Amino acid sequence: MTATTSEDKAQDSASHLLITDALSRSVFANMPYLIYVLLLLLVIVIFASRKYFRRRYPCRTASDVKKKETSLEKTFRLCIGAQDRPFYAHKLQELKLRQIRLNVRAREIVIESLELQRTWWSVCEHWMGILPPILYKIITWHEDAEALELDIKAFHERIARDEYCGKLTPPQSIASGTTWSKALA
Repeated sequence: MTATTSEDKAQDSASHLLITDALSRSVFANMPYLIYVLLLLLVIVIFASRKYFRRRYPCRTASDVKKKETSLEKTFRLCIGAQDRPFYAHKLQELKLRQIRLNVRAREIVIESLELQRTWWSVCEHWMGILPPILYKIITWHEDAEALELDIKAFHERIARDEYCGKLTPPQSIASGTTWSKALA
Protein backbone atom coordinates (compact mmCIF):
# COMPACT_ATOMS: atom_id res chain seq x y z
CA MET A 1 0.00 0.00 0.00
CA THR A 2 2.83 2.34 0.69
CA ALA A 3 4.26 1.66 -2.73
CA THR A 4 1.07 2.69 -4.45
CA THR A 5 0.78 5.75 -2.30
CA SER A 6 4.26 6.87 -3.18
CA GLU A 7 3.51 6.09 -6.84
CA ASP A 8 0.30 8.09 -6.60
CA LYS A 9 2.16 10.97 -4.99
CA ALA A 10 4.82 10.87 -7.68
CA GLN A 11 2.17 10.72 -10.38
CA ASP A 12 0.19 13.56 -8.77
CA SER A 13 3.28 15.72 -8.46
CA ALA A 14 4.27 14.97 -12.06
CA SER A 15 0.80 15.84 -13.34
CA HIS A 16 0.77 18.93 -11.14
CA LEU A 17 4.11 19.99 -12.61
CA LEU A 18 2.83 19.41 -16.13
CA ILE A 19 -0.32 21.43 -15.48
CA THR A 20 1.51 24.35 -13.86
CA ASP A 21 4.14 24.28 -16.60
CA ALA A 22 1.46 24.35 -19.30
CA LEU A 23 -0.43 27.15 -17.58
CA SER A 24 2.66 29.23 -17.01
CA ARG A 25 3.74 28.81 -20.60
CA SER A 26 0.34 29.75 -22.00
CA VAL A 27 -0.12 32.78 -19.72
CA PHE A 28 3.41 34.10 -19.96
CA ALA A 29 3.85 33.19 -23.60
CA ASN A 30 0.86 35.37 -24.53
CA MET A 31 1.69 38.14 -22.06
CA PRO A 32 3.49 40.43 -24.57
CA TYR A 33 0.62 40.05 -27.02
CA LEU A 34 -1.86 40.80 -24.27
CA ILE A 35 0.05 43.94 -23.36
CA TYR A 36 0.17 45.02 -27.01
CA VAL A 37 -3.56 44.43 -27.41
CA LEU A 38 -4.34 46.40 -24.25
CA LEU A 39 -2.10 49.26 -25.37
CA LEU A 40 -3.75 49.27 -28.79
CA LEU A 41 -7.20 49.40 -27.18
CA LEU A 42 -6.07 52.24 -24.92
CA VAL A 43 -4.77 54.24 -27.90
CA ILE A 44 -8.01 53.65 -29.82
CA VAL A 45 -10.10 54.80 -26.85
CA ILE A 46 -7.94 57.91 -26.41
CA PHE A 47 -8.19 58.91 -30.07
CA ALA A 48 -11.92 58.18 -30.26
CA SER A 49 -12.65 60.17 -27.13
CA ARG A 50 -10.43 63.01 -28.32
CA LYS A 51 -12.26 63.13 -31.65
CA TYR A 52 -15.64 63.11 -29.89
CA PHE A 53 -14.47 65.78 -27.47
CA ARG A 54 -13.28 68.03 -30.32
CA ARG A 55 -16.58 67.65 -32.14
CA ARG A 56 -18.72 68.17 -29.04
CA TYR A 57 -16.74 71.14 -27.70
CA PRO A 58 -15.20 73.17 -30.54
CA CYS A 59 -13.94 75.85 -28.14
CA ARG A 60 -11.36 74.29 -25.81
CA THR A 61 -8.47 76.72 -25.45
CA ALA A 62 -7.89 80.42 -24.89
CA SER A 63 -7.02 80.90 -28.56
CA ASP A 64 -10.38 79.35 -29.49
CA VAL A 65 -12.05 81.84 -27.13
CA LYS A 66 -10.28 84.72 -28.92
CA LYS A 67 -11.41 83.43 -32.33
CA LYS A 68 -15.00 83.09 -31.18
CA GLU A 69 -14.87 86.56 -29.64
CA THR A 70 -13.76 88.01 -32.98
CA SER A 71 -16.52 86.11 -34.77
CA LEU A 72 -19.06 87.45 -32.28
CA GLU A 73 -17.87 91.01 -32.89
CA LYS A 74 -18.25 90.58 -36.66
CA THR A 75 -21.77 89.24 -36.17
CA PHE A 76 -22.66 92.18 -33.94
CA ARG A 77 -21.51 94.66 -36.59
CA LEU A 78 -24.36 93.43 -38.80
CA CYS A 79 -26.86 95.16 -36.50
CA ILE A 80 -24.95 98.36 -35.81
CA GLY A 81 -27.12 100.33 -38.27
CA ALA A 82 -30.16 99.84 -36.05
CA GLN A 83 -28.80 102.05 -33.26
CA ASP A 84 -30.33 105.22 -34.74
CA ARG A 85 -33.82 103.67 -34.77
CA PRO A 86 -35.54 104.15 -31.42
CA PHE A 87 -37.63 101.00 -31.81
CA TYR A 88 -34.50 98.80 -31.94
CA ALA A 89 -32.21 100.82 -29.66
CA HIS A 90 -33.23 99.07 -26.43
CA LYS A 91 -32.73 95.56 -27.84
CA LEU A 92 -29.43 96.57 -29.42
CA GLN A 93 -28.25 98.01 -26.12
CA GLU A 94 -29.22 94.78 -24.34
CA LEU A 95 -27.28 92.69 -26.87
CA LYS A 96 -24.25 94.96 -26.56
CA LEU A 97 -24.33 94.66 -22.76
CA ARG A 98 -24.36 90.86 -23.05
CA GLN A 99 -21.44 91.05 -25.45
CA ILE A 100 -19.45 93.25 -23.06
CA ARG A 101 -20.05 90.77 -20.23
CA LEU A 102 -18.86 87.94 -22.46
CA ASN A 103 -15.76 89.93 -23.42
CA VAL A 104 -14.93 90.45 -19.74
CA ARG A 105 -15.30 86.73 -19.08
CA ALA A 106 -13.15 85.97 -22.14
CA ARG A 107 -10.38 88.24 -20.82
CA GLU A 108 -10.53 86.44 -17.46
CA ILE A 109 -10.22 83.08 -19.23
CA VAL A 110 -7.24 84.27 -21.28
CA ILE A 111 -5.51 85.66 -18.19
CA GLU A 112 -6.08 82.44 -16.26
CA SER A 113 -4.80 80.45 -19.24
CA LEU A 114 -1.62 82.52 -19.34
CA GLU A 115 -1.12 82.00 -15.62
CA LEU A 116 -1.51 78.23 -16.06
CA GLN A 117 1.06 78.25 -18.88
CA ARG A 118 3.76 78.78 -16.26
CA THR A 119 2.82 75.57 -14.45
CA TRP A 120 2.95 71.91 -15.41
CA TRP A 121 -0.51 72.29 -16.94
CA SER A 122 1.19 73.56 -20.10
CA VAL A 123 2.36 69.97 -20.71
CA CYS A 124 -1.24 68.83 -20.40
CA GLU A 125 -2.33 71.45 -22.91
CA HIS A 126 0.43 70.43 -25.29
CA TRP A 127 -0.46 66.72 -25.26
CA MET A 128 -4.21 66.81 -24.67
CA GLY A 129 -5.05 70.13 -26.28
CA ILE A 130 -6.91 71.41 -23.21
CA LEU A 131 -6.28 73.02 -19.85
CA PRO A 132 -8.46 71.02 -17.44
CA PRO A 133 -8.64 73.68 -14.68
CA ILE A 134 -10.36 76.19 -16.98
CA LEU A 135 -12.10 73.82 -19.36
CA TYR A 136 -15.49 74.21 -17.68
CA LYS A 137 -15.24 78.02 -17.87
CA ILE A 138 -14.35 77.85 -21.55
CA ILE A 139 -17.23 75.49 -22.35
CA THR A 140 -19.82 77.59 -20.50
CA TRP A 141 -18.43 80.76 -22.09
CA HIS A 142 -18.72 79.19 -25.54
CA GLU A 143 -22.33 78.10 -24.92
CA ASP A 144 -23.22 81.64 -23.81
CA ALA A 145 -21.42 83.09 -26.84
CA GLU A 146 -23.34 80.76 -29.16
CA ALA A 147 -26.64 81.83 -27.58
CA LEU A 148 -25.73 85.51 -27.98
CA GLU A 149 -24.67 84.97 -31.58
CA LEU A 150 -28.01 83.34 -32.36
CA ASP A 151 -29.86 86.20 -30.66
CA ILE A 152 -27.88 88.75 -32.69
CA LYS A 153 -28.63 86.90 -35.93
CA ALA A 154 -32.34 86.69 -35.05
CA PHE A 155 -32.35 90.42 -34.25
CA HIS A 156 -30.66 91.16 -37.58
CA GLU A 157 -33.25 89.08 -39.42
CA ARG A 158 -36.05 90.88 -37.58
CA ILE A 159 -34.63 94.23 -38.71
CA ALA A 160 -34.34 92.99 -42.30
CA ARG A 161 -37.91 91.65 -42.21
CA ASP A 162 -39.29 94.93 -40.85
CA GLU A 163 -37.43 96.92 -43.50
CA TYR A 164 -38.73 94.64 -46.21
CA CYS A 165 -42.30 94.81 -44.93
CA GLY A 166 -42.03 98.59 -44.71
CA LYS A 167 -41.05 98.81 -48.37
CA LEU A 168 -44.05 96.83 -49.54
CA THR A 169 -46.85 98.95 -50.92
CA PRO A 170 -50.26 98.33 -49.41
CA PRO A 171 -53.01 96.96 -51.66
CA GLN A 172 -55.00 99.61 -53.55
CA SER A 173 -58.27 98.95 -51.74
CA ILE A 174 -56.67 99.51 -48.33
CA ALA A 175 -54.87 102.64 -49.49
CA SER A 176 -58.08 104.19 -50.82
CA GLY A 177 -59.84 103.73 -47.50
CA THR A 178 -62.23 100.91 -48.34
CA THR A 179 -62.69 98.35 -45.64
CA TRP A 180 -62.06 94.66 -46.02
CA SER A 181 -65.76 93.86 -45.89
CA LYS A 182 -66.43 96.18 -48.85
CA ALA A 183 -63.42 94.81 -50.74
CA LEU A 184 -64.55 91.22 -50.27
CA ALA A 185 -68.20 91.92 -51.22
